[in-house]
Amino acid sequence: MLDIFLVNGIAYVVGAIPVGYCIARICGIDNITTQGSGNIGATNVARLLGARFFLLVFFLDALKAWAVIFWIKGVGCSPCVISIASASLLVGNGCSLFLRGKGGKGVATAAGIYAAIQPHLFFVFGLVWGASLFITKTAGVASLVTMLVMPVVTYFSMPPFIALSCAISCWVIYRHKNNFQKMLGKK
Repeated sequence: MLDIFLVNGIAYVVGAIPVGYCIARICGIDNITTQGSGNIGATNVARLLGARFFLLVFFLDALKAWAVIFWIKGVGCSPCVISIASASLLVGNGCSLFLRGKGGKGVATAAGIYAAIQPHLFFVFGLVWGASLFITKTAGVASLVTMLVMPVVTYFSMPPFIALSCAISCWVIYRHKNNFQKMLGKK
């Protein structure tokens, strides 16, 4: 069994790798945190660089989360350790040590976590997010709907991970609070 502190340290550092920031910088944007929404995630990168970059950033952010959880599961860690490492991934993504505490909102990281825990959860995640985006035409609303649905799906399909799913949803919804305030005209 791996040391829980080592696992969480690795999860945080991997989560903190600012994929969107790096891709934007490679493409000529000096500091994406000062442009568009100021976020380093796939939506802001796509807003500034084009739609094809959405998929690239989303995929790489999800992949780094998937790789950590897949590795932890592979060495036989318990659902509790997997849940704690997942939280470390999300905190790393949202409060990156590489960006002095700035970071993403965690949607792609959440998708990667779900994909590693159980592939059908990732399928449901993608289906709900895609359908919500198609209907609302707003990534933030699609993320909110997805985060509200995922704990219900997890409850029925992977009960040991219900607390994790609720925590993921709370984190991602909280990270989107500015988006929701703007939508409601309060900011």
